[in-house]
Amino acid sequence: MTETMTEREPRAKKWYRQEWFYVLLSLVLFVGLSYAYFYPAAFEDRVLYQVDGAASQGTGRDVVDYHKETGEWSRWTGSLFGGMPTYQIRPDYDSQAPLVTLRSLLRLEWPIDLMPGDTYLLLMMLLGGYIFMRSWGLRRGLSVFGAILWTFSSYFLILIQAGHIWKLTTLAFIPPTIAGLVYAFHRRYYRLGFIVMALFTGLQILCNHYQMSYYFAFLMAGMIIAWAVEAGRQGEWKHFGKALLAVTLGGIVGLGLNGSGLYHTWELQQETMRGGSAIATEGSGEASSKGLSRDYITAWSYGVDETLTLLIPDAKGGASGAIGYDEPALSKARVENRAFVAQQNRYWGDQPFTAGPVYVGAFVLWLALFGMVAGRGPMKWALLAVSLLCLLLSWGHNFPGLTNFFIDHVPLYNKFRTPSSILVVPELTIPLFAVWGLALILGEPDRLRRGRGATITASVLTVGVALLAYLFPSIGGSFTSQMEQQALAPYLAQMPQLIDAVEDLQSVRTAIFRADALRSLIYLLVGMGILLLLYKKKVKPLPMLALVTLLCLIDLWTVDKRYLNDSMYHPRTDIAAKVQERTPVDDQILSDPSEARVMNLSVDTFNDASTSYYHRSIGGYNAAKLGRYQDLITGYLSKLDRNVLRALNTKYYIVPDSVTGQRLVVDPEAYGDGWFVSDIHTVSGPQEEYDALGRLPLDRVAVVDQLLAEGLPTGTLRDSLSTVTLTDYAPDRLVYKTSNAHAGLAVLSEIYYPHGWEARIDGEEAKILRVDYLLRGLVVPAGEHEVVLTFDPKTLQVTETTAYASYGVLLLVIVVSGLLYHHHRRRDEEREA
Repeated sequence: MTETMTEREPRAKKWYRQEWFYVLLSLVLFVGLSYAYFYPAAFEDRVLYQVDGAASQGTGRDVVDYHKETGEWSRWTGSLFGGMPTYQIRPDYDSQAPLVTLRSLLRLEWPIDLMPGDTYLLLMMLLGGYIFMRSWGLRRGLSVFGAILWTFSSYFLILIQAGHIWKLTTLAFIPPTIAGLVYAFHRRYYRLGFIVMALFTGLQILCNHYQMSYYFAFLMAGMIIAWAVEAGRQGEWKHFGKALLAVTLGGIVGLGLNGSGLYHTWELQQETMRGGSAIATEGSGEASSKGLSRDYITAWSYGVDETLTLLIPDAKGGASGAIGYDEPALSKARVENRAFVAQQNRYWGDQPFTAGPVYVGAFVLWLALFGMVAGRGPMKWALLAVSLLCLLLSWGHNFPGLTNFFIDHVPLYNKFRTPSSILVVPELTIPLFAVWGLALILGEPDRLRRGRGATITASVLTVGVALLAYLFPSIGGSFTSQMEQQALAPYLAQMPQLIDAVEDLQSVRTAIFRADALRSLIYLLVGMGILLLLYKKKVKPLPMLALVTLLCLIDLWTVDKRYLNDSMYHPRTDIAAKVQERTPVDDQILSDPSEARVMNLSVDTFNDASTSYYHRSIGGYNAAKLGRYQDLITGYLSKLDRNVLRALNTKYYIVPDSVTGQRLVVDPEAYGDGWFVSDIHTVSGPQEEYDALGRLPLDRVAVVDQLLAEGLPTGTLRDSLSTVTLTDYAPDRLVYKTSNAHAGLAVLSEIYYPHGWEARIDGEEAKILRVDYLLRGLVVPAGEHEVVLTFDPKTLQVTETTAYASYGVLLLVIVVSGLLYHHHRRRDEEREA
């Protein structure tokens, strides 16, 4: 890193030259940008109707209602997928309170809320990006520039539109976490390295989106390797060891602050889809205990030619949705085909659908490429290598060799889906390279001529590609997606007129592609023109920095507004009414005081949690559903297997109706809250257990793995008048009354989970068995009994203690560092005196 890229020591002590003043000025700018982007919606109490948010709005609703009634948080919800832990739905722990307060402070929401609506999201991104850029020693103006480039990269605004708020907040805290790493290796081991690393590790883990943290671990590993190379060259292994120890301890403390969330997420993960499947279900091919299926992991893979969106935003049409009446584009279609074309998908890339592209800015990319070529040192190569790796991994099934290697051999990679998400890493490194490139030019404008290789490379790969895309749009690949080609193939031979319509569709998409190629070309030429003014000494560095910042901001801002704009915000009352709409069918079901379950066939049953807002649904919306429940969905529930549905006490079915929209179908034969069985069928292993569900009447026969069969009753197991009645229900506490003339096996229509549930029969502890692949079973003595099941994980005591101990370590380091800093400063002042 050159001197021109770093902050010079201030020569004056005037207040307006102090660091706090520049920080305050930057904060005011960031707040202003956040306000401006969401104006006027944020100030009119208008909110987004988010697709994913709407799909998940009923998730854990029973837990919220339970908290309102009792003041306690349940760790279990019964409102979706038959029941599951809330560790990934509502991860609230007492030990998180200090982190939550700190997060609110950074968002300017505490002690006074200054950030209405979604404005706090951009503020967090800007602050995080600024801290990251400053950690490299970049000057303040360049750090502001870098923060803007990071924040307004299109993907992050699209996350807001899609409702992926926790993913975005995790991303907001990742750059300052990496800043802790940078500070430590820049010899600020504990005062900044340890403390910044610990605090922001804690904050990003608090946000509960570990996939983003995992991806950036690749980047941090690459950076540490670069510093190791430098230490080897310069013989500074002692410094390297101290820095590595500081950040390692800081990271451990940051993780410790979230001990409860991390441990219980890990515990849950073993039982979810991400822990693999113990059986071979339809479409999975074979049993896997390692992780998600390959197809599920790679479904959202970025297309190889889709990578052009980094330079040309609508290189694949932008977001999924009808082209609509885009007059400039539709003018390329014949009049008779325009209605057909207008109804077709604007997006024609490889992904099943998308809310928008990853666009980093045309001139930003030019500056980044310049910085990549002109820069020097191991760090450049480390960042470049990791960025390229992430780009290749984003292609997923389109680059199978590398993807399959990572799925099979890299720890934890097979726990996450959507390879395109890994582009968040280049979305940070590209702005960093762009700032480095601009810093080199500002410090020495003649580099544009002397560093001819960097200038030519950047120009060819941006201006050259954009020009070629405009003149020869075929370089962007096909203008019909593979899915469209497969769908249309059977009809093209039978309907010649369809050929003309498809040709017009391709012409319209070509026009969309060329329009954005020209747009990028214009921004590139304007940006290069600004650089030329500096080279010709027609403008000074500071105004030039302001001009480049403004140009890049306008470019990114206008693209972002395509995917997140004021027209998408609606009055909060309207959204609340839509989300919480209660239908006559809902009223019918709610008139039944029982805890029977509901299957809603009028929505995407297993990808929509709206039903869970009012009912105990067998469907829902969650990427961390239990693995055995997913097996049931695949083999039985999605096929409406009545036997398994009845065992889950599914009494109500909401079905679509062409007149009323919905109608209710009632199954009076649902097996109820629980029942005694008359026979026990033991099996060998999970596959036999699973297959048996399709053959045996589960209201009379319990299927039990022979490994769990020890101690089961024998002989006559039930009498004709035996009953199991649910008398009291809360998400984490169920009370039953049982009656049976014999010692028998009671099957409960509740989801089995091996961690945290306890059972007592008349106050005496009893063992909960897994029966029927995923239900709970209890051996109950003869007679009448009270059975109480509670969900109270004892592990919380250990993890909460760990979290509080981590706070103690962090506080101790902060106090000691502060005292040492004050001591050293006072000593230096005495020496100067």
